Parts: sequence; C-alpha cells; structure tokens
Amino acid sequence: MFAESDSIERIIDHLSHKFWLVGLLTLLLTVITVFILSRVITQPVLRMKKATEQLSRGNHNVELYTHRKDELGDLATSITLLSQDLERLKNERNEFLGSISHELRTPLTYMKGYTDIISRKEISTTDRNRYIKIIQEETEHLADLKKIYLN
Repeated sequence: MFAESDSIERIIDHLSHKFWLVGLLTLLLTVITVFILSRVITQPVLRMKKATEQLSRGNHNVELYTHRKDELGDLATSITLLSQDLERLKNERNEFLGSISHELRTPLTYMKGYTDIISRKEISTTDRNRYIKIIQEETEHLADLKKIYLN
C-alpha cells in the first residue's frame, strides 16, 4: 500500500492520452462518415427536386441517374418515366388540338361563306334554300365532330 505509485500514474496518464486520441479519431471518422453519407443521399434528392421543379415549369426533358439499386434509384426512374409520359401527352394533346382545329375550320369556312352569300339581296329563293341546306349539313357535321372528339 505504501509503495511508489509513480509507475501506475504514468501508465494511467499514457492510457488516458491513448483514450483521448482514440476518442478524437473516432469522432473525426464519425463526422467524415456522416458527411459522406449525407452527400451520397442528399445530392440525388436535390437533383430530383430540381427535376420536379423543371417538370412543373413545363420542361419535360428531365434525365436522372437511374442505375442505383435502392429507393433513390426507383424514385429517379419514376421521375424520368413521368417526364417522358408528360412529353408524350403534350405531343398527343398538340396533335389532337391541331386535328380539331383542322376539322372545325372546314365546316366553319363553308358556313361563313354561304351565310355571306345568303345575306346578299340579289340571291334567288332557290339558291338561298340550297345554301341554307348546306349550312344545316355543315352544322350537323360540326355536331358529329363534337360527339367524336368530346365524348
């Protein structure tokens, strides 16, 4: 009990320095690991956020890295497919509107032309009746187009 404790104190000091060094090294490695893992997870999420913002602004040409085999890869694949579907739907809508525009233009042009002719004072009753019949036919054609495109 009364023996010198200097050697024990040196061993304890030495071990205490080692524990501090190991603790600091562990803390540093933990911070680095958390930083790297957060970057690996956050960067794809931030790219997906930007992609969805582009989609909401109407830019449908969005491509994300979809080769990951985790939930982030699945989400990137879904966003990419959504952008392709939106682009396809936009093209189909434009074709549809162009088709409707073309289909409506012809009967409306006939109707306007024959209405202008009917409004002339020098037109005969026979011609007027014939042009009214054409206008009625074109009106029926428009009604048929409505059934085709809107039902």
